Amino acid sequence: WLEQMILPSAVLSAAMAVMHPDLYAAGREAVVRLYQDLAILHPDDPALVEMAEMLRLWPSVFTATSVMVNHVTPFHRDHNSRVQWYDLLASIGSYVHAWFEVPTLGTACYYPPGSVVAVSGLLVRHGVVPTEGNQLCVASYMRDNVHQAVGVHRSDW
Repeated sequence: WLEQMILPSAVLSAAMAVMHPDLYAAGREAVVRLYQDLAILHPDDPALVEMAEMLRLWPSVFTATSVMVNHVTPFHRDHNSRVQWYDLLASIGSYVHAWFEVPTLGTACYYPPGSVVAVSGLLVRHGVVPTEGNQLCVASYMRDNVHQAVGVHRSDW
């Protein structure tokens, strides 16, 4: 899975570098520090060595990824983030009539296959209404507690 996600993750990471350079740098630093902490501090723990190897191969500046398939997403906020941070939601599939709704702003945008939406998941309520067909969403985001745990500055606007 990691090998197949190298190019999509690189594209999403590059988009973040353009949209929010400070968040890109903080995310990259968090992933590097996670790897270093595990590889250096826990060389005798097989589970942590395996995790360090996955982090060495991790192709993204985002510290978390969720994959949702044919999933209606009720309106919500992402409480493990910060208001100044963006989540990237990449949509893939063979579906029609999808809308990404942001009731906090009183708006919605058409969400066809191949779309990428950047949203401050903590700041605004958001969700996706039911669609016809098969939809896959790859949500790439950063966790505030991860940045805090590895001592990476918490990126601002």
